[in-house]
Amino acid sequence: MRFGNFLAPFHPTGQNPTLAIERDLDLIVAMDRLGFHEAWIGEHHSAGFEIIASPEVMIAVAAERTKHIKLGTGVNSLPYHNPLMLADRMVLLDHLTRGRVMLGCGPGQLTSDAHMLGIPADDQRPRMEQCLDAIMRLLRGETVTMHTDGFTLQDARLQLAPYSDPCFDVAVAASFSPTGPRGAGRHGVGMLSIAATARQGMDLLAQHWSTWEEVAAEHGHIADRSKWRLVGPMHLAETREQAERDVEYGIVEFSQYFSHLLPGGPVQGDTVEEILANNNQSGFAVIGTPADAVAKMRSSSRRATADSARSCYWTTTGPGRQPRCTATNCSRSTSCRTSPGNSRVRPPPATGCAAAGPCSWSAPRTPSERRSRTTRRSGPRRPRPRARWARSSADADRSRRPTCRRCAGPPGRCVPGR
Repeated sequence: MRFGNFLAPFHPTGQNPTLAIERDLDLIVAMDRLGFHEAWIGEHHSAGFEIIASPEVMIAVAAERTKHIKLGTGVNSLPYHNPLMLADRMVLLDHLTRGRVMLGCGPGQLTSDAHMLGIPADDQRPRMEQCLDAIMRLLRGETVTMHTDGFTLQDARLQLAPYSDPCFDVAVAASFSPTGPRGAGRHGVGMLSIAATARQGMDLLAQHWSTWEEVAAEHGHIADRSKWRLVGPMHLAETREQAERDVEYGIVEFSQYFSHLLPGGPVQGDTVEEILANNNQSGFAVIGTPADAVAKMRSSSRRATADSARSCYWTTTGPGRQPRCTATNCSRSTSCRTSPGNSRVRPPPATGCAAAGPCSWSAPRTPSERRSRTTRRSGPRRPRPRARWARSSADADRSRRPTCRRCAGPPGRCVPGR
């Protein structure tokens, strides 16, 4: 498990914006010193509460003051940008930070931002998908020509390849709609669940994972749970009473702003007492002790790994043996629902197993590969006679044909999977 910060940031109007932005940078520096893994910085252009207009500029400054922490745009509102210009800036940042940059993508949260740019609210998600398609093609080194309502690209290509090999981390924001998990699955990238601790958001975690996994399989990718970030607000202190006293400063202004954005959202109340009581009932924010934070993370993890949203990756250990799951820490044969744990698993082809669930395909290793793997793991061993491995070229070709790791059969024996 990795820890980071989603820095919108939230600064009530009336504060000195220069000092507020400097305090945000000081927070990132402190996180780097404490060993946090990453920080995501938002992009907003109106309302006066979330005051960072360019996360790329903020990342460039923060990168000069930090050493290890990864810095991401959390998130770039893709409909507001030309995909070539945004991809170009991110590649430049990737070189300047020596691979510490991450690209977060979303449709844009504030409708007032879209209104000022003349973008209809109903067009934000479709335009985000178009822009994401263009960016991913550009990052793969393709020459792109696209004509859409939001942008035009004519023989566009990046003049630099990313510093990161093959590319820096990319994640798509997801809250309630399936647009985020569809985009993550289509392009084989990560996902940022923004409302992971809201009641409605928690209920959708399993559904989002299922959508992400299914769309990824359709496009030849594997949904990687290690690239899934869950976002939730927390304020921790030694005691719950102390934490509640701490948030008395600023929580009313935060509630007013947040309820204006989401009138039926998880933050409700006009006084500190009402807000805290409603929050204790909804469980949206953790205002308490580290033990409360651990309990919330475990609860979110259980929701994210619900049985209906997991998949098994099967293999057989020999002819006539029962199939078993190759996922880490799993020894079940027919009821496994754990996430993938085998890095050698390849994306499933167009056909899948007759049994329930997606197929996991892999061609068997040759004898020389098996010998080299044994040597790497256990040290030098006495070589076996070569005659033991002698076989005709036809046999060798047959041994390298892909077989299903679940049923050990050839592709012809399978029926389309789910």
